[in-house]
Amino acid sequence: MGFNRRLGTLKETVDQRVMLVTRTLGKLGLEARETPLVGDSWWDIRAGKQLGMKTILVMTGFSSHNDFSSENPDLTVRSLSELGPKLLSK
Repeated sequence: MGFNRRLGTLKETVDQRVMLVTRTLGKLGLEARETPLVGDSWWDIRAGKQLGMKTILVMTGFSSHNDFSSENPDLTVRSLSELGPKLLSK
């Protein structure tokens, strides 16, 4: 039995991210509204928004070549090293 990898639709991809984040939050005992989601793709930001999370877009990898401003992340940083000081200043 082989593993069939295919690109899903936008909705399927976001739904998969929502399930993954929800499962992870549950394992860690965290609430979505109290936890930020840090991601580098539009589907990460959409999943976080769907769960009611604060969203942080990191402009690395895939996102460094695309404009995700229409996704309205709560915060955008160029790298993870830039994230710490921004969070501490709030």
